[in-house]
Amino acid sequence: MGFRAARAFGGAVAEIAGVLGGRETTARQHASRGRRVLAEADVPPRIDLAEQRQVVEQFIAALLARDTERLTALLHPDAVLIGDSDGKARTARRVMQGADKIVRFYLGLLRLYAPEAISAAQPMLVNGDLGVFLPHHPGDDQYRPLDPRLTVAVVRDGRIVAFYDHCNPDKLRTAGVL
Repeated sequence: MGFRAARAFGGAVAEIAGVLGGRETTARQHASRGRRVLAEADVPPRIDLAEQRQVVEQFIAALLARDTERLTALLHPDAVLIGDSDGKARTARRVMQGADKIVRFYLGLLRLYAPEAISAAQPMLVNGDLGVFLPHHPGDDQYRPLDPRLTVAVVRDGRIVAFYDHCNPDKLRTAGVL
């Protein structure tokens, strides 16, 4: 917490220690450790947009074809799916980890939402990663309505390592998506 606060507020460690109710020396030590961990992190580089797009399009095609094997191959084994709705729309309630769980989750959604809602996905660049915007779909007698959402796929080394499913309407409006 102290490290994030120091980064956000320009390194005013003494003030941050006071706000957090800790000692300045402890806050400095936490900030130092945080900087060291970040410097030593072995984060794979972001791949180019064309390759990101290819992987995301393959994932959507495999999803619509219900191709479990291909979906699993496109995901890193430790991939995560994180939903963000603040309770204002439907998404995963907990962080989901593992390719198998994510594949089951997405295939389950195909039973609930119309395939044309998924195929209406519009590509969108979000902070350097490719995302897809799914507009509202009203549903029908067979399928539920789909809340609008922006799902960002983080692709590294040719596989999806994370999905961030943003469907809080307030945040989507602030981001200019709605």
